[in-house]
Amino acid sequence: MAKIFNWLLFSASLLLIAAYGGCEAQPANTAPQAWNAEQTQQEVKDRIAWMKRMDVVEAEAAERDAKAAKEFETADLANWHPPYEPVE
Repeated sequence: MAKIFNWLLFSASLLLIAAYGGCEAQPANTAPQAWNAEQTQQEVKDRIAWMKRMDVVEAEAAERDAKAAKEFETADLANWHPPYEPVE
């Protein structure tokens, strides 16, 4: 009896899944947005301007990092002494 009940439950589950399988969401039937050349051109100009600003910021950061590295190297060399020689 339990086997019959399990098969009925299994079959009902498959039937339920099959019935709701066709109810998946469908894309809306809306018209595609019109292409606006002026808006696209403005977006491209804004993006190019942003890229140029980021290039300037990155160049300033690289210059700052190079300056800090050079200061670190010169500070490191200022206290240099030959190995195994006592520092006075």
